[in-house]
Amino acid sequence: MAVQMATEIRSFAALTQLQHIRGVDIPTIETKARADGSLGGTESFRGVLQNDWRPVQALGVIHIELAGHLRQIMQLAHRDCQRTWGSFSYSVESLPGAILRNSDVSWKGSDTWWRTVSFVAAIALPAIGYYFRVQSIQMIALILLGAIGCIAYAFRARAEQFPNHQTFAAKYDAVRGAEEENIFDGEGVRECWSTSELHLSNSLNGETLVITDRTIAYIEKYGFYRAGKYRVDPIKLISLLTGNSVSRLQEQVRRAQNG
Repeated sequence: MAVQMATEIRSFAALTQLQHIRGVDIPTIETKARADGSLGGTESFRGVLQNDWRPVQALGVIHIELAGHLRQIMQLAHRDCQRTWGSFSYSVESLPGAILRNSDVSWKGSDTWWRTVSFVAAIALPAIGYYFRVQSIQMIALILLGAIGCIAYAFRARAEQFPNHQTFAAKYDAVRGAEEENIFDGEGVRECWSTSELHLSNSLNGETLVITDRTIAYIEKYGFYRAGKYRVDPIKLISLLTGNSVSRLQEQVRRAQNG
């Protein structure tokens, strides 16, 4: 049995046959999406969905899971990062049933080289300077290099201590009394969300995004990564969540699509 990709659109096959969502036909959705900025003037709703679904499917992930991670992170940011930048750790592997895994790219491939350089910078350089009675300015420079080596070595030790987590810088801007409309609302159906924003950055690879609750809901329900001015690139989102580089993920997508 195929894995369900989104709660309202089960599969890519269902997407290609899509005529309406919750009783609202596609032309009406497109009109509303253009009005709120979710679609450009010449873009089609199905076309945008297909472009975003293909890489997610190629990477073996589902939209429901991506939304689940964002919701968990939103809760952490709401707790720790209200209106000011803060930081916290999160692992995609902590979500029950998660398909995503944290990046397996680490310092291990250059372990011997890194330890040698750190040792030389932290201990050997100041010792050499003292032994040869170098001038004071040169000695200060050597000591500084040694300090940098110590800091780098400590940073590596911390990275090894938490190998299965990503560290995020985040800010949660709560906006009271404001709501975002749902472009998928039909007759007798109305949903709205707070316009509170989450600003998020992965401290390892520098990937960033800004989202709202509506963005997360659209991803979960429809695999639609746009909500007005808020637009999320699915590959960059997976990069942010896992620590993998965008180029590495793009290569995985190409291999999957080429068979």
